[in-house]
Amino acid sequence: MNYTLHLYDPTDNGTRRRGYAAEYCSSLYDSVMNPATCAAPQYTIVTPVTGIVDIEAEIQRIGGLGGKIGWLYIHSHGIPGQVWIPISPPTPCLAATNVSYLKSACKKAMAPGAKVGFFGCNIGEGPQGEAFLRVAGPSMLGADGGLMFAATSVTLSGPVLGQRLPAWGSVRVATVSPGGVVVISRR
Repeated sequence: MNYTLHLYDPTDNGTRRRGYAAEYCSSLYDSVMNPATCAAPQYTIVTPVTGIVDIEAEIQRIGGLGGKIGWLYIHSHGIPGQVWIPISPPTPCLAATNVSYLKSACKKAMAPGAKVGFFGCNIGEGPQGEAFLRVAGPSMLGADGGLMFAATSVTLSGPVLGQRLPAWGSVRVATVSPGGVVVISRR
């Protein structure tokens, strides 16, 4: 059994949080009216996080439930090469300099062929975005391989719509083979 794990910034504004909730709530009504308490589909876990220690703890916790994480979504703000949680105050949470902190937890918890999506503006943009994915890929998916993706432009998040990439945006994808070799592409 594989879990889908959504991690989000609880300090983000209500409109964006309702956009995050549209991605994981079972009911569209609840994603707008009750985004913090909505029911998620079976094997989908939604957790607020305020930094890298929370992210690691939740990955470890899910890894101990008897299954693996098949999809990991991190809903956040970002700048090229950095995930920002919390937004209030703005704090860099994950970057090429510290994402290896998650390696041990991810090695135990991530399913073979897992997917990791960084749903925040510009995280995959430019040389910093590529460098981040080249370090994050082997750290988070190096044991059994998988796909990792991050937007190279702004992203939009709102009630009902969920999180969206604008027409002019693209996604940088890191294909990670077992053992941690990374191939970068754009889609």
